[in-house]
Amino acid sequence: MRDLLHDFLDFLRLNRNRSPHTVLAYESDVTQFLGSLATDRGRPVAELRPDDISRVAIRGWLAQLLKQGLSRASAARKLSAVRAFVRYLRREGYLESDASLLVASPKKEQKVPRHLDGDGMTRLVEMPDTSTALGLRDRAML
Repeated sequence: MRDLLHDFLDFLRLNRNRSPHTVLAYESDVTQFLGSLATDRGRPVAELRPDDISRVAIRGWLAQLLKQGLSRASAARKLSAVRAFVRYLRREGYLESDASLLVASPKKEQKVPRHLDGDGMTRLVEMPDTSTALGLRDRAML
């Protein structure tokens, strides 16, 4: 499996013209996934086969990342790297189907913006200089 990973990284570097930083990030993410997969299968990474990659394995790894406290955005980025690797394996004929397509990306966290209190709102409305035309316009908008 390590040889396939190196071929994939060469493909990214040479055919897709990815930056060295992107290639390193993909290598790190896919290596992390393969390490987790090897642990789950009870074999070293060198003995893994492409058909060891399954939807269940990818989802389990993703769940493990989130359980460890990784942000959803970072988990989604790592999943993207694994998806690219699985697509590569399929395109090269090592896999018949793409198990990564059946794994949903983690939903992005939606943070509610902070709101102004009454004093903050008053200060905001009174900020524009009303002695100028633009200041009057800004005050009217606020």
